[in-house]
Amino acid sequence: IDDLEKEEEVEEKPEAVVSESPVVPESRPVPSIDKRIAKLYQETQILKGGSAPETADILREIAGESLHDKQDALHRLLSERRSLRGENATAELDTEDKEAIIEAQVEERLQGMQAEIQQREFEEDLVKTVDAHPELKTNSKLTAAVEKLVERGMKTSEAYDLVTGSIEEVQEKQKKTEKREAEISKQRALSGAVSATNISPNSDKGMTWEQFDELRTSDPDRYTKLLKENFRPSE
Repeated sequence: IDDLEKEEEVEEKPEAVVSESPVVPESRPVPSIDKRIAKLYQETQILKGGSAPETADILREIAGESLHDKQDALHRLLSERRSLRGENATAELDTEDKEAIIEAQVEERLQGMQAEIQQREFEEDLVKTVDAHPELKTNSKLTAAVEKLVERGMKTSEAYDLVTGSIEEVQEKQKKTEKREAEISKQRALSGAVSATNISPNSDKGMTWEQFDELRTSDPDRYTKLLKENFRPSE
């Protein structure tokens, strides 16, 4: 909040209506205390004669602040607004402000409880997964890969399933590739054998360059043999 304030003194001005700018939707609802702080900050800036920042900008600025800091900001802004209006700066909080603080306190306690539950579940999952997969107790590439995912917040069981699943997928692809290459080699060998049985010793004499070049794929053994014999096709 302090970063948003301007360091200039101006005369008192009557309170103005503050427009609520649309806020980009978030995964979690914006706490009431954050909205209250944003509104009070806009009002104090207008009472000082300045311009009010966008609501979304203020909410982003205070989103990561602690509840203690938000309460301090709320009290300070209320006091400042009352002073600018010529009212008693030390007056008690009104009902809206009290409810906003209570709501924030409840939310903070709930988040703390959820964090404890998540931590307990994480630890139980870790123990259960390591007991079920003793290989994770060794210093291996598998263990290292699982640890990296766990460090990023993934549960141990989920990390183990992801890593082992990826390994199995790679191994399956490798098996298919090796099988395909073996079939190709077998077909080439069979093709060479058939060609050899159908070719007479003198059949090479009338071979053209095009036929000779085709032997590279159809009969590699014969092609290599002719090369070694310095064979030259007919024109």
